[in-house]
Amino acid sequence: MTEDGGNHMSAKQTILIVFLVVLLMAVLLGAIIINKYLKNVISSLHDDLAKLDDPLIAEDIDRLDKMDLAGASLERFSKDRKNYNRIFSEDVIKSFELLNNAAAANESYKLYTAYEIVKQVKPKVQEIGTQVLALQKGFMELLKFTRDNKLQLDALKKQYDDKRKYILSTSYDYSLALEALEDELHAIGCQFESVKNLTIQGDHVEAKRVLQKIRSAITKLEDELPLVKKTSSELLDIFPEQLTEISTTYKSMLKNKFSIVEIDICSTVKQLRNSIEESKKLVSQLKLKDADSKNHSIKETIDKCYDILTKEYKAKAFVDQHQAKIVKALTHTITNSVKLIKNLEHIDKSYELTHGELDEVRGLSSRIQHLNSEFDVDCQKVSDGGVVYSSIEQKWYKLIDEIIKTDERENKIFKDVDGLYDGEKIANASIEKFKQNVSLIYRKMERRNLPGKPDSFLQLYTLVVNEIAKTADKLDQVRINLEEISHELIQIQNDIDRLEQDTKEILDSADLVELTMQYSNKYANRNDIIHANKVAYDLYNNKYEYKEALDILAAAIEKVEPGSYKRIESDYYKK
Repeated sequence: MTEDGGNHMSAKQTILIVFLVVLLMAVLLGAIIINKYLKNVISSLHDDLAKLDDPLIAEDIDRLDKMDLAGASLERFSKDRKNYNRIFSEDVIKSFELLNNAAAANESYKLYTAYEIVKQVKPKVQEIGTQVLALQKGFMELLKFTRDNKLQLDALKKQYDDKRKYILSTSYDYSLALEALEDELHAIGCQFESVKNLTIQGDHVEAKRVLQKIRSAITKLEDELPLVKKTSSELLDIFPEQLTEISTTYKSMLKNKFSIVEIDICSTVKQLRNSIEESKKLVSQLKLKDADSKNHSIKETIDKCYDILTKEYKAKAFVDQHQAKIVKALTHTITNSVKLIKNLEHIDKSYELTHGELDEVRGLSSRIQHLNSEFDVDCQKVSDGGVVYSSIEQKWYKLIDEIIKTDERENKIFKDVDGLYDGEKIANASIEKFKQNVSLIYRKMERRNLPGKPDSFLQLYTLVVNEIAKTADKLDQVRINLEEISHELIQIQNDIDRLEQDTKEILDSADLVELTMQYSNKYANRNDIIHANKVAYDLYNNKYEYKEALDILAAAIEKVEPGSYKRIESDYYKK
């Protein structure tokens, strides 16, 4: 028992020892890895700090220092150089010291201490790098200001000189605003002097700001010149010439007895001249948008004056050209109206004018007479002078339209009533034709020698004969209504057509009754045929109902011999 127990304790100790050895090796390995990692990080941060001391930055600072900067440029440079020096004299040195401490701790495997130092230094190094980069950019910008300002100054000076020469060489185009433009040029010239002085003093930042102001001023000048030229041309040349033309034309028109009431031309021209002076003042003050707006209003009023004068000239030409033509047209229409009234009065004695034609033409004639009186008054006004020709023109256009419409309406009425005589002849001829047709129909019925005539035929025949007699009597009256007679003639024709159709059906039915009855003799021994023949015979000979008789026979024979009647009927209509 004791020996086995001793062996067992020895195994546990062995496992524990192995575990401790492995753990120790793992710790040592981890420490080595961390040591190496921290060493690399410390070395990298050390290199990053060393690289910040760029000799090019020192050269830029030295060059700026020799430039004798002043003003905002000097203030900015001094501030940035102070910050740059502080970073390298304090922040960089302190960071190096911390990195050295971290390296020493790492060498002594004081890994936690080394890690804490690195954790503190790393963001500081990044911050220092960002600050140095920003300062380097600022130094480069200050150096660039000097070069850029020189290039911009030369370009803007040339642009300024070109504009100045152009304005002076074309001074008439800008005469209204020449003093204000020269003031702007002088102000820009002073700004050039300011840039020159600032550059000499070394204040390149302020010089750049002034150059921007010069660029804006030159751009403004370039935008103003076309509008100055346009408005000046209108105010000095175009508008005065147009107003002179309007005044001269208006005076000439007054001498020729024109009258213009739409606007007061003299007062309007005076107001326009005042507006031109006001606009000139706006241009001289370089209030160009206001001047352009006022010029637009002046142009619209001038165009209106031209339109009114032109309208009156054209209206007078129309009046002169159409006066005699309208006199002729009115005379023609009045004469035609009188003739048409007389014609209608004569026709009205023989025919009823059912659409009020006579009253309508009398109304048209009265209207034309009234228009003729107004036209005579207008002609007298034209002769006396001082008339508004555009008003006369508008009135005469309406007059011409009424004359045309009156002529068209009277011509239509004349054509409509002119056909009454022919209509009467046609109506009489129709009555005679109807009489002949009815007589022929009756004789056709008579020639057939039927036992008698059906009541329906006699009733329709009597109706038609009476209609013809009644319409013929109306045609014999002293004053007839052709429109009413025309409707009656259409009705009579429809009734005659119906009578003729009924007559044909009666005669065809009578013939088919005889043929069917003969065919039925084949079945004379059949009671149903005997009965059918007896009923049909009574209808045929005594009641004269030929269609009904045929229906009874046809039904009976078809029942005995299907298809027999259809064959009889087909053969009959083929003949």
